[in-house]
Amino acid sequence: MAWVLCSICAISLFLTAEKAQAQDDIVITPEDVFSLRDNNEQISRVDFLENLTAVPSSDTMGQVRIFQDERIRGLIGIPGKTTPENIEIVDGHRCVIMTGYRVQAYAGNNQATAKQEAFQREIHLKAYMPGLSTYVRYSAPFWRLRVGDYMTYEEAYEVLLKFQKAFEYGREMSIVREKINVLID
Repeated sequence: MAWVLCSICAISLFLTAEKAQAQDDIVITPEDVFSLRDNNEQISRVDFLENLTAVPSSDTMGQVRIFQDERIRGLIGIPGKTTPENIEIVDGHRCVIMTGYRVQAYAGNNQATAKQEAFQREIHLKAYMPGLSTYVRYSAPFWRLRVGDYMTYEEAYEVLLKFQKAFEYGREMSIVREKINVLID
């Protein structure tokens, strides 16, 4: 947060530096802001607010440049870059692993029938929606069937409503927050 505040301060001070020079005011450059931050000195709130609210004229307008770290590009999976921790190969495709939503279609702990039931429901759901991603997992003592990779709750809710209308066991289904696979290829 302090970095953002210093950045905003530096930009506003830079944009109003020429105006301040014309009025013989004290000029604080972006380099001064960072040296002040490093020396744990503070800029007065009044100076900061005046610089933020000052309306720059056409002759004092500046340019904003964004310098992006190479690691940011790696996070979105640019081919040819090293693979970060949140990118995995799933079924031959590169996927970003992120938090999202899935529809939990089954959760059972009856050791005699839960596994078979989870795989049976997976077959039914794939027949209903052929391109659907399904995940059958065992987490003691439950067998769970979760489907889909949805970035928003609303996307998952639309699919849940379709399942509830199509299947008699649709009322047992719910939406869960989980790590999902988002294709980037």
